[in-house]
Amino acid sequence: MLTDEDLINAGKAACPELPKLLAPKTAQSLDSQLGSILERAQSNPGAAADEIEVALNQFPTTKLWLDAYLNQIIQGSRSKGAGLPGFPAIITNFPIYNCDCDTCEELWIQELANQPVPKSCPNCTNNPPGNLIPYTPPATEP
Repeated sequence: MLTDEDLINAGKAACPELPKLLAPKTAQSLDSQLGSILERAQSNPGAAADEIEVALNQFPTTKLWLDAYLNQIIQGSRSKGAGLPGFPAIITNFPIYNCDCDTCEELWIQELANQPVPKSCPNCTNNPPGNLIPYTPPATEP
């Protein structure tokens, strides 16, 4: 079960990753928004956690990042070694890929270091499907 603290920690961990996930102005804006929310987190953690979740779910790349981050917390809390010294730390620098065809907007995230990256996009409707390539955020806003 996720806690308010888990979502607050996700907000903190997301900030340095935003430039890899969003166009520069959008990343700066979301970073400022998260900073403001995090400043209020101590006085009202429940509201801050809700706001962080909404803020990170507003873009496909940050939503994908948040889902992967929270999935690690859920999986870690179910592991017998969770919380013990030597237990793997939460990873925040997830490689994200997108389909290289013009009609598919599919994003794919590599949640585990040893997880193989599919050569073709798993959800592309083109025949043959497009290839997954490393995601690069747009240089300018759409």
